[in-house]
Amino acid sequence: MKIDYGNYSASSVGSHVTIAPSLETLMRELHHRMPRISYVVKNVSQLEVYGVTVYHDYERVGMISIEHHAVEGLKFDSYTITSERIKTKRRASGSNSKNIKQTKHFKNAVKITMDVFKRTAPNEIAAKIISEIGGDIQSMVNTAGAQARGFLVGQHEAVLSYLTGVTPTMSPELIEAIKVDGQAKFDNHRIAKAVQHSFVSNYGVCIRIEKDGTITVVDMNDMNVRMETTSTYDLPSNYQEKFAILKIMEYKQPIEHVGVKFEESPDLYFLVGGETITTC
Repeated sequence: MKIDYGNYSASSVGSHVTIAPSLETLMRELHHRMPRISYVVKNVSQLEVYGVTVYHDYERVGMISIEHHAVEGLKFDSYTITSERIKTKRRASGSNSKNIKQTKHFKNAVKITMDVFKRTAPNEIAAKIISEIGGDIQSMVNTAGAQARGFLVGQHEAVLSYLTGVTPTMSPELIEAIKVDGQAKFDNHRIAKAVQHSFVSNYGVCIRIEKDGTITVVDMNDMNVRMETTSTYDLPSNYQEKFAILKIMEYKQPIEHVGVKFEESPDLYFLVGGETITTC
């Protein structure tokens, strides 16, 4: 059973945390039935793990937590299972979420987790990746456009004065600002729009680097997962080049004919189709 303790591996005095027995029993049973399940510790209290995030391969599929109860001398634990696959009509007790099921019975907890902790179908994974990248690209374009317009607003009086002939010549300061600051902002907006045009034209691939290092590649032509690999060398050569370029670039810094990357934890990339074209 694979467990990532993260920052909870030890307390400040060096005592290791332990997993609540009822939670560990459920985790082991689930792992026995679904061997590709793994866990990341999420909640710890008094050096006892009472909540974990659940992954099926690289995909985060939900959470499990337990709560200790003592009623009239009777002690028992209850299970809370959280997953986007759960769609209840009412909000769970003590929560605003409708993506939660709660039970006091171990067998019910096993059944619920088996039903909901399954990997998403490839076409659904592709749709989610494309949707996330599309939203990030639109936000990037909006930001670049706002910055370009902001430059114009800041300089509009001086520019208008020159264009209407009130001021015979532009000041050296304004010329320098247009050449440096203004040009940079307008270039950023133009390049962002160019990358967005490739995206909406389905010209390229979307990539998500998963938690375990798996590279999920979505082909924009058929809107489905083309491959899952752990090495960029499995990508076509033109995409290898583009990926290598974007890898060293800042987030949200688009490159025309290459693409852009976003920090989503995991990271998301859009690689423009065709050969790599760069200009100096």
